[in-house]
Amino acid sequence: MSNIILSLCLTIQIQFKIICYLMWIILGKYTLKKFYDEPVRKEYRKLQVDSMPVVESFERLDYVQLLREYLAEHGKPLKPVSRRKGCLPVSDDIVCTKCGAPHSYIYRNNGKARNIQYLCKVCDFTFGNSTDYLKSVALRFPHCNSVLERIKQRKDFNIFKAKIQNAPSTYPT
Repeated sequence: MSNIILSLCLTIQIQFKIICYLMWIILGKYTLKKFYDEPVRKEYRKLQVDSMPVVESFERLDYVQLLREYLAEHGKPLKPVSRRKGCLPVSDDIVCTKCGAPHSYIYRNNGKARNIQYLCKVCDFTFGNSTDYLKSVALRFPHCNSVLERIKQRKDFNIFKAKIQNAPSTYPT
């Protein structure tokens, strides 16, 4: 039974190639390409899909190794952050989400703002209380390498947009 199905599929493929060859002889090479590639009506061409985004995954660093590299490069150890009297302290449970540096190497980056932002002195990574570094990946636009941000979340898909100032209206696909 499977031999019959296999031979019928092979026959259909051969017939398709013969039909394409005969149409190429009758209509010409370029006409056949246009006949198969382009739709009859232009309304169906409204939906255009961009090329796939570049997925950039983040690597986890070790702050002890980074401190050793700093010592080898500069000849002196990296000092912890010296805080001023009037500034708000960084709580003891805050660690860098990228390298795991303790709170003594972390700046409070935006002062007294409501959304607290931190800056790690060891790996120079900016993060906040809600930053989930290990679970996230950055999607980058393939034409200009800018980060894609999710602007809408639908039931079956998400809509992303590149947040750049001087974006051209069209990109090559």
